Amino acid sequence: MEDSEQNSIAFVGSINETASAWRRNIENFEVFQSWQPGFDAQRIESRKRRFADYWSDNIGVNWKTISLPDAVKIRLIEQYAPDDFPYDMDEEPIPSPSSGLRNYQKSAMQAWIDAGRRGLFEMATATGKTRTAKACIESTMELGGLLTLVVAPYSHIATQWGSELKKHDPYSVSSSWRKDIPELALESERGWRENLTIIAVQNTAASSEFVQLMEEIMKHFSNFLIVADEVHWLGARSYQPAMMKSANFRLGLSATPSRYFDEEGTEEIFDYFGQIVFEFPLREALKVRDEKGNRILCDYEYHHKALSIYLLKNLRATEN
Repeated sequence: MEDSEQNSIAFVGSINETASAWRRNIENFEVFQSWQPGFDAQRIESRKRRFADYWSDNIGVNWKTISLPDAVKIRLIEQYAPDDFPYDMDEEPIPSPSSGLRNYQKSAMQAWIDAGRRGLFEMATATGKTRTAKACIESTMELGGLLTLVVAPYSHIATQWGSELKKHDPYSVSSSWRKDIPELALESERGWRENLTIIAVQNTAASSEFVQLMEEIMKHFSNFLIVADEVHWLGARSYQPAMMKSANFRLGLSATPSRYFDEEGTEEIFDYFGQIVFEFPLREALKVRDEKGNRILCDYEYHHKALSIYLLKNLRATEN
């Protein structure tokens, strides 16, 4: 801070203004004065330079400085503005959940909504199942009070989901989930979270302790949505508990939702999620082109070598 005569003060540190901090911590900060010769003046100059860097967004690639009024305005519009909110003509509107989707992805989302927000997407690999599911989640958030559980087959896929849903501040299940989820339940009970998104790998999601915690936390929300990535995995008997009956909305994603040589597991998946509400096979995906006229998928050829060898061996065994 500086006055009209260029006298400056700078301070370092902060005070944690809570009862536990005052009782248990040692809270303090240091104050430097420009009119004091020597050390104080030097410290103030270094603090001025650092603050100028912060203010001008010159603090490195891992940080971003934004205008607080703009940040607050954008958050208010995103969270609370009605659909017919009058945006300024010289400003870019806040994107809706379906914006940025290709036409077939919009069709998939609408088909799922029309089916009562239950069903399966049978979509070829790399056609944007995750992005489409994200739009489905966001459209369901508009109904108010949504608990979403995303079940992923592996940890690296769970990490990808965390990045995709970053703006919704998802909780990615870690080793401390037994402690974290009850705390999230308490925050939800107190009304601090209108929506809550949890991302878990299938092993954890199917454990009895995790299922019990989810059954408790869902009581604080109006709706409960389960999104299962690579949903065919949940047909395995050990993973079936992750298909929680209390979820009123359900979405399964897979290029191959049916389980080969496992009719019972396939039946469990279809009984829980419902029917396939949208299909987008590889032969159709290879025809789709982007706005520049390029295929959305890379050109490639299938060579069924492994399958041919398998069939040939079995044929020879049968002949023998």
